[in-house]
Parts: sequence; C-alpha cells; structure tokens
Amino acid sequence: MKPLQPIVLVLLSLSFVCFASAQFIVHSKVKDTTVDEVLRNGAEDQSVQLLGNLSRKLGRERYEFSDGTGSIHVEIDDEIFPAEPISERTRVQIRGEVEKEALTSVVEIDVKTVQRVD
Repeated sequence: MKPLQPIVLVLLSLSFVCFASAQFIVHSKVKDTTVDEVLRNGAEDQSVQLLGNLSRKLGRERYEFSDGTGSIHVEIDDEIFPAEPISERTRVQIRGEVEKEALTSVVEIDVKTVQRVD
C-alpha cells in the first residue's frame, strides 16, 4: 500500500487543480434596451445592456453614453475598460446596473462589462 500513496496523492492534487481552473460562463438573459427606456422605466439595481457610443469623458471613470434615444452617465472602472482605443465613434456594448440617486433622481449606469462592437 505504501508505494501507491504517492500516486494517489498526485492524482488527488491534479483533481483539485482541474476543479480550480474550471470556468463558469453565464450567458446573459438581459436583452438590449435603450437609454430612453432606462431613463423612463429603469429600476434601482436593474441589469441592463445598451448598444451605442461613449460620447465624452466626464471625469475619472465617468463617461457620457449615447445610443440615439438619449444620453446617460456611466461609471466604468479602469480595470474593466478595454485595452484597445475607444473614440466617440466606436460602437460599444455595455452591461451594468441602474443606479438612482434618491435625493436628486439622477439615473446612471454602473458598468460591469464593456465590449467593442465592430
């Protein structure tokens, strides 16, 4: 039994590595919506997916997003901003959550993912 112990330990170790490196991929069931729809009917923490352009930078990690139906402020963490250049003409898809300021009723999107759509 002693000669099998090292082999069993190696096999167990490999099985943990396999489980640790597995990826769980969730396909979003969130449908595309418009800025106008979010501004009129968006609920706090509602998941949204928008297609349009980052029309201008407002400050650190803050941008204006426009899709032809309206404009909305979005917050995009530097860590998730795409590495490739994005201009105001670059079409992007953003996914995130609606945030509503209680006192000012300002609506914005806390962006979780940004993708170029070429």
